[in-house]
Amino acid sequence: MVKKVPDFQQKYCFGSHSVQLLWDINAIRRELPNLKPPILQYSTKQLIAYNPSNINVEYAMTTDISEPGIIIELELKRQKLIDGNHRLYKQMHSE
Repeated sequence: MVKKVPDFQQKYCFGSHSVQLLWDINAIRRELPNLKPPILQYSTKQLIAYNPSNINVEYAMTTDISEPGIIIELELKRQKLIDGNHRLYKQMHSE
């Protein structure tokens, strides 16, 4: 049975379909001011290389690239872009 994921959450699978990592992007965005995470800069090309994804190009071109992306560290020196793939695509194709 496949569990329905609410629209405000993003679901990613690592390794196999039996192991899943689930998070709520809206909750993360609400908590960012309280968490005071480090602000890091990445090159667009570096992020694209490390975060391949299926992009809805039409939607991507409507996104606001002034919004920051959210990157989590899965393990030491292994980061994953969990919010901002469409903005990243737009930035890459706007340069």
